Amino acid sequence: MIDNFSPQKMLLRRILSGEFTDQDVDTAQQNFERWIREEWKGAEHIAGAYCMDALEKAAGPYLDALSERDKHAHIWLFMFQCPRSVDPRTGQIDSGSIYLEAIAYRDVTLRSLGGFAQFAQRIRFLLGWTE
Repeated sequence: MIDNFSPQKMLLRRILSGEFTDQDVDTAQQNFERWIREEWKGAEHIAGAYCMDALEKAAGPYLDALSERDKHAHIWLFMFQCPRSVDPRTGQIDSGSIYLEAIAYRDVTLRSLGGFAQFAQRIRFLLGWTE
């Protein structure tokens, strides 16, 4: 199970800043795939639904102000961070934990250069989701 202190967020910071290696990208992808496999039993669509719900609750007005593709960029990045989603004691989905991570994501993103909207554009640019 990927714990809350995994290198995933550090890798994503390097990727988003443009200071990454191919190995960083490969490792981040492998971490994400392991998170889907181990915490979500391979059900990426269910993980996406929980992450989207948590992010919409945490950042509703900020997401509502964005285009659909910018919303998807934020949801993708939040999900790719592999938020802790399973209670380690019970093995059950912990939506409260996902929500707390969504609040942290919102706060960090709002403090970034250009705020929520500009951050979405940087995500889309890095992913090649440009017009």
